Amino acid sequence: MLKQDRIRTMTRLAIYEEEQISRDERVNGYFGNDYVFSQMVGSFISGTIAFGIVFAVYCGYHFDAMFLRLFDNSILEILKQWVRYYAVFIAGFCALTFVIYRGRFRRAQGRLKKYRRDLEYMAEEYELYDKQKESGATEETA
Repeated sequence: MLKQDRIRTMTRLAIYEEEQISRDERVNGYFGNDYVFSQMVGSFISGTIAFGIVFAVYCGYHFDAMFLRLFDNSILEILKQWVRYYAVFIAGFCALTFVIYRGRFRRAQGRLKKYRRDLEYMAEEYELYDKQKESGATEETA
């Protein structure tokens, strides 16, 4: 006789294996801090590139004002201001990255833990089923 709980567990396991286990296993290959740090390095690089693009667009749009400030020797003040903007942007970007990827790591760990629990449950169910089958088979032959 089929148990509905066993069927639900098997279905949940199959869906998880089909859709998400490969991503969670990649995340599980790291220690928590290593995973988050590697993602923060990538975010730092992409954030720097994004900020550079924004800076280039700003300079291109305000080229005439930048050119006049170059002759007024106030370009250094503008660069200091943009360095402050960059520091704030990168700090915020890396903090956001830290929060997002720490959460992703913890959720992946939780899903893998539930997956392992479900696998253990299914193994116990099959052992119980095998024992019942053997005891039923020996009673019928005796």
